[in-house]
Parts: sequence; C-alpha cells; structure tokens
Amino acid sequence: MQFRDERRTAVVICTGQSAGRIDLEPAKRFPRIVVNDGYILDASADVLYACDPRWWKFHGPAVNAGFPGRKFCPDEPTCKAFGLEHVEIERKPGLSKRAGVVYTGGIVGNSGAQAINLAYLFGARRIVLIGMDMGGPHFFGNHPKTLGPTDSNYKSMILAMSQMAADLHAEGVEVLNCSDVKNIPYWPAGKSIPVE
Repeated sequence: MQFRDERRTAVVICTGQSAGRIDLEPAKRFPRIVVNDGYILDASADVLYACDPRWWKFHGPAVNAGFPGRKFCPDEPTCKAFGLEHVEIERKPGLSKRAGVVYTGGIVGNSGAQAINLAYLFGARRIVLIGMDMGGPHFFGNHPKTLGPTDSNYKSMILAMSQMAADLHAEGVEVLNCSDVKNIPYWPAGKSIPVE
C-alpha cells in the first residue's frame, strides 16, 4: 500500500448504511481498503478484503471482472479459486502485529476489524473509518439468502473491539470514525474525512 501523506493515512470503507450517505471523493486522496460489498462504492480502491468463502463464491466473478486492486482472503482454497492474496487469520481480539496475520476481532469475527488490522500491517498510522456502523442494515440492504443472515451480533463485536482500540492507541495509531452512527464508544462517530 502506497501512502500519500506523512501521517500514513489509510481509509477503511465498510458496509454500514452510513457508507452510502458519505461523499467518498475526499477519501480518494488516500489509499483505501474496501470490505466486502464496499467495492460497489469504490471500485478504484487499492485493496478489497472479504473473509467469507461464500461471499467470494457469489461476488468473485464480478470482483475479478471489475476490481483492479489487490484482493485478500484468509481461506486458502478460495484464494486459489479466485486468484486472491492469502492472509492468515487467528481467532483472537486485539491487533495482530505479525506480518501476514490478522485477528478476527473476537470470537464472533468482524471483517471491518480485520480490515483495520490489515491497514495497520500495511503501515497505516492514521485510519479513517467509513461505514463502520456496527448496527442496522448495510448500505446495499440484505445479503442474498445464499450468504446467510444479515443480522450480526454487533454488541459482542463492539465489546471485543475494545482490545483492538487499546492496542491501536498503544501503537500511536489515530482512528477517525466518519460514520454518523454512534455505536462504537472507542472511536467517536461524526468525524470528517481529513483533507491532508
């Protein structure tokens, strides 16, 4: 990932409903990681991260046809099937500091937290969150039934992210939450996308 500012800013675009309400144009001055269906909002992002093999089975052909950035998944057979880069995953809360390994963000797992961990491993020292609502519908509505239920255990995920927030703080990483949904207490919502 190529940083374009001295603060080493990266943007993580998740799939919360607020992502569809935010003008993403200012974010394009920084490298961007899109999570799952976030590629629909920003097909020119640098990286796409999706951990669910079922998601790749459904979206993989469209992604490979129209998304030129790097694509990551922790499932090796899925990586081979769709030509993705592999990242290891460990079922732990907190922040992995080992190259090529991300933590799930708790027992339940959280793709947004995994993408934050990936941004950190790429060297980001300021992470801008877009659409990390952790509650309510996705910007695109519900997942197709073949991908399982859309409802997530957001309370457990938010609680598990406290360790990641503490680890990022200890590492001196600034996190700006540009969601307008106030569900994550560690990173207050309503921040603006930085201009520099």
